Amino acid sequence: KEVEEAITKALARRAERTGAQQDIRALLEQLRTLAHSTTPASEILSRAAGVLAQVQHLLAAEAALLYLRDGSAAAWRCVVARDLPPIAGEALDIRVWGTLLQQTITSTHPLSLQPDPSSSATAALPLPLVALGYTHGLLCPLRITPQSEGVLVFLATTARAWRDEDTALGQTVADLLALSLHTQRRYQASR
Repeated sequence: KEVEEAITKALARRAERTGAQQDIRALLEQLRTLAHSTTPASEILSRAAGVLAQVQHLLAAEAALLYLRDGSAAAWRCVVARDLPPIAGEALDIRVWGTLLQQTITSTHPLSLQPDPSSSATAALPLPLVALGYTHGLLCPLRITPQSEGVLVFLATTARAWRDEDTALGQTVADLLALSLHTQRRYQASR
């Protein structure tokens, strides 16, 4: 019931902001199916990859990453990487992000990363991602409890600013993914 209410509220918020665009509504309806407590975590992540592909297209982002806490440990790992070149292994390592991912993990709002106009370098993104041609990023925390579930990252190679609609969509998807993972964990703990 809690899951259904959260999803219904998210759908209503998105409808208000986007004029009920069909592609966004269909995407959020897919997320509704993820939020059922009996869905195994592996299936949630598998379906999340498909959802991320759609969001990536809607945001005109060239790549998408999903970082999650590795079990109960403080370690984090990339569990979904969409459309990164095969040589991007080092760029996926959580350590290349320095404090940027930590900032997002502890935040309740998305973080938009863009090149510093006063510098010729793309200081905001980790150097391995800059070396791959990425210039802009949108980091959305997966947060349903005080403890973050993970971070959803969208990357772009073209100069652009993330619009309010972009950050709202990214954060809505992050919120619903967090809710799905949290609900699944609660269900597993109750068994």
